[in-house]
Amino acid sequence: MSSDIIQNNAFGKVTTSVFSDQNSLTTTEGLLIEHQYCQASLSLYGGHVLTWQPKDQQPVFWLSNDTLFGNAKGIRGGIPVCLPWFGDFENDLFKHNKSVDFTDVNKTLVANHGFARTSLWQVENIEITEKSVTIILIKQGENQTPAWDIAYELKQELVFGESFSQKLFIENKSAKDVEYTGALHSYFAVGNPKNTHINQLSDVEYFDKLTGTYNNISILNNCEGPIDRVYESNRVIDIIDKDWNRIIEVSSSDCHQWVLWNPGHETAQNMVDIHAGGENEYVCLEAANTKPISIPAGSKVSFAQKVVIRSL
Repeated sequence: MSSDIIQNNAFGKVTTSVFSDQNSLTTTEGLLIEHQYCQASLSLYGGHVLTWQPKDQQPVFWLSNDTLFGNAKGIRGGIPVCLPWFGDFENDLFKHNKSVDFTDVNKTLVANHGFARTSLWQVENIEITEKSVTIILIKQGENQTPAWDIAYELKQELVFGESFSQKLFIENKSAKDVEYTGALHSYFAVGNPKNTHINQLSDVEYFDKLTGTYNNISILNNCEGPIDRVYESNRVIDIIDKDWNRIIEVSSSDCHQWVLWNPGHETAQNMVDIHAGGENEYVCLEAANTKPISIPAGSKVSFAQKVVIRSL
């Protein structure tokens, strides 16, 4: 795909682009956003926000130098869309679905974090205004996997400017009810996780996925890995980055949990799509619904996040 200007006015422009991994083995088509208040990029593979950098700021989203684009794998960094299930399929929502025998189901159809992050999305609309660039992405399907055998439509509303917002709409176009779990799996770029703090999670009950324990309340000293926790909270979060002297304020709508994750050095060393030392460059804070949410037949639900940068 050649680089073509899709829209262009006095406030900014959106152009097509092709992104490739460092060895040029995998590629994805996407968009580059240039606006008077920010720069950003997104991949149509996964409907995936790759980068967003407001004017005079450090990048807000981290992207691994060793990530792959396509190849039935999720992109490492940016904002993977985890849907219609969050986490390990076999230990999540659909293990309770007794109406389907998943023993012989192709594992690519029940991969971790669902199929949205490894599917091709389409651009429905682009609007450039004085304040921001709004991009609407859409994906439709039917009977894509035995785990979610309905007709559906997914839509993302992405707004890039001095702030960033992302809203995900899920429409059940079938005649039967369905459930989902999901998350906006944001990789936030920081100076160093050990010098990064989130005070709002220090007095919140959580499930520790590393130890399998529930209902712990403890002071969160920093965000250094290994850490993998599901917090029962939807309060507004301040990611305090002392190295870069900034606060990343993250708020969510219609989400019930925050997921905090960093693999730590030992685990990251065994992850081929995290470059050396990459685990020291980000913190994942995910606006999530980790418990089943019902979508009645013929209806639509949504969840969202907003990110604002403030000086420390």
